[in-house]
Amino acid sequence: MGVIKDYIKSQDSSDQQTCLKLHHLILKEVPQAIEAIKYGMPTYVYHENMIHFAVFKNHLGLYPTPNAIKAFEPRLKEYKYSKGAIQFPKDSVPFELVREIVLYRKKEIEKKHQ
Repeated sequence: MGVIKDYIKSQDSSDQQTCLKLHHLILKEVPQAIEAIKYGMPTYVYHENMIHFAVFKNHLGLYPTPNAIKAFEPRLKEYKYSKGAIQFPKDSVPFELVREIVLYRKKEIEKKHQ
């Protein structure tokens, strides 16, 4: 079992499905990503830290770097966010938006590491 799946299994059963869906979404879009736990959070590394997520009591935190947050800021207005983090309600994570953020990060990293 991978370290991220161990993290997911350690979550409340109500959060496990959301985490698994997020995990599979990220790996579908970036299958070459290496799974790790960094800062206590599931982390996907693609040449560098690409994206992290974490489960909290009242939200799911997504950490896609400040550049990605700035690029998607107009679409984040209904969520709480900061320079480095986005908070999604655990019961209504916008998976299509997350997919677009993951693809943005992939492209950004590939451009940097050409």
